[in-house]
Amino acid sequence: MTYQPPQYPQGPVPQQYQVPPAPPKKSNALKIILIIVAAIVVICGIGGALTGKDDKKADTPSGGAPAGATIDASRSTGAKPAPMPTVVYDVPAIDNIAAELTVTDKQCFGSAGCNFKYELAVTATGPMNFDPAKTYRVTVVVDQGTTWERIHSIKVKGTKTDVVTGSVSSDTLSTPVAVIQAVVPI
Repeated sequence: MTYQPPQYPQGPVPQQYQVPPAPPKKSNALKIILIIVAAIVVICGIGGALTGKDDKKADTPSGGAPAGATIDASRSTGAKPAPMPTVVYDVPAIDNIAAELTVTDKQCFGSAGCNFKYELAVTATGPMNFDPAKTYRVTVVVDQGTTWERIHSIKVKGTKTDVVTGSVSSDTLSTPVAVIQAVVPI
């Protein structure tokens, strides 16, 4: 048996199977005109800004400067403005900073001594202006020379300093003492 291709009807295609006509095209003329007008307005605005011409002549007194404006003497005389002064920063050192130890908890056990919890920070001893771009490491010793000695490293950057918490057990009833041992730039 041989293959027979299907037979399709000959003649016009029925109305229900025909492709509908393309919808009418909308005119883009209005969009094009609006784009051209906007481009002209932008170009005119940029051109006026580049030439530096203003229509504010009504606000200017006879001298040419706008009313209430101040005139920079260095521009009118041709003199150069004074250079900005350079800022001189203080450098943290053992003699201009202090260790501030605050006891946050204290438990004493008679003649056996006390347990202390504390917060440790570094403060300036006077009005100091440390460089905010440089970081320094301050080594602080708590109860130096005792068997319960603690050594802390605190970072100082500008006016900011780390706060370190710690604890120490002492065989005395006296509050721990913090002493700055070294200041090193990082």
